[in-house]
Amino acid sequence: MTFLRTLCGLKADRASIIYDFNMCSDLPPKPDMPPIYPRPDITAGAGFEDLQRHDALRDQAEQVAGYHFTEWVPVLDRLRAEKQDDEALALLMEIIAATERGARFSGREPAPGYTHRAAVILRRRKDYQAEIDLIERWERACPPERRGPGATQGKLAERKRKARELLSRI
Repeated sequence: MTFLRTLCGLKADRASIIYDFNMCSDLPPKPDMPPIYPRPDITAGAGFEDLQRHDALRDQAEQVAGYHFTEWVPVLDRLRAEKQDDEALALLMEIIAATERGARFSGREPAPGYTHRAAVILRRRKDYQAEIDLIERWERACPPERRGPGATQGKLAERKRKARELLSRI
């Protein structure tokens, strides 16, 4: 995988970077559906082992190359500082897929910060349609009733509006 090559200090060629937004994970749940893997309810007879099993499955779903997606932040920061957008975008797409898988267990939104980071790279490339598609992917995975508080949601909405405007000028 490209991001593993990056960790080993190898450069990835542009042809090997594919960011097909539907390839990286299962389709997100439909907006009107509850989480696919809801947390067991102790009041309904679930035991502590059921909760542990559920949490272990969620943790496994949130893994990228054996690490929880949050552990990749320093690598993403280094890639950004070194202006290695191809490698960063490939890693971000894997992380976005992991956040979507985790959201299917928790019933909450996939972490929007990773989508925002990827959208910034796509804007820098002037790939406005891909930027719009990526933000819409996050919106499909996270209907309004499942979104938590935070400023990143507004930033994503503004980025999508601006990307549409820039795309219409082409």
